[in-house]
Amino acid sequence: MPELLVTKARGEFVAAVVGAAIIVSSLTLAIRNVIHDEAVLPSVVWIVLVALVALSNIRASGMRGFSLGILSAFSRYRLLRVSTQPQQSRALEVGFKLWNLHFVEQKISGDDVVCVRWSTGQGIDLAGHDVNDWSVFLWYRHRDSQKEAKESESGRKRPGQSVIVIGPARAKRITEALGNRVLEFLSASGISGCYERSVLAAT
Repeated sequence: MPELLVTKARGEFVAAVVGAAIIVSSLTLAIRNVIHDEAVLPSVVWIVLVALVALSNIRASGMRGFSLGILSAFSRYRLLRVSTQPQQSRALEVGFKLWNLHFVEQKISGDDVVCVRWSTGQGIDLAGHDVNDWSVFLWYRHRDSQKEAKESESGRKRPGQSVIVIGPARAKRITEALGNRVLEFLSASGISGCYERSVLAAT
């Protein structure tokens, strides 16, 4: 099965580890305080707040999506993989690699891949010059008619399409090289039409 691994920024991994350590240690302390009847009120408030945030995320993405979201934060690699099934069109699987295991977060039909393009973030508008915040974006059709109708009503430029960010924000030269790697991978894997449309979109 053809696959492409994209290394995430080291800062993302460090931030995930530090954040997890803070949350786990503070929750452990809060639970200990409640058990020993010390600082009960602030401890209960903190436990309830963390529980509400977790429940909100579970409702939005389901238990599987919530669990994968936590695991992906500790992964150093973004995964792109093209799967083929007998009598079925190719599908692009997007996920991550962790502990030599592959986790798929999203599966997109190859026919729904629209383009790959790279551009800057908002930093260039704020700073007035290039701040090396270029990223690669993959656009695809989400096939949700209700969502598309709302996007059209709101005046969105790409109604009916969603986007996935591939790789960290970096200098244009590095991002352009990554974008071309993604384009070549998709073209070689049989995702037809993406290469030509993407070249135009990236210029």
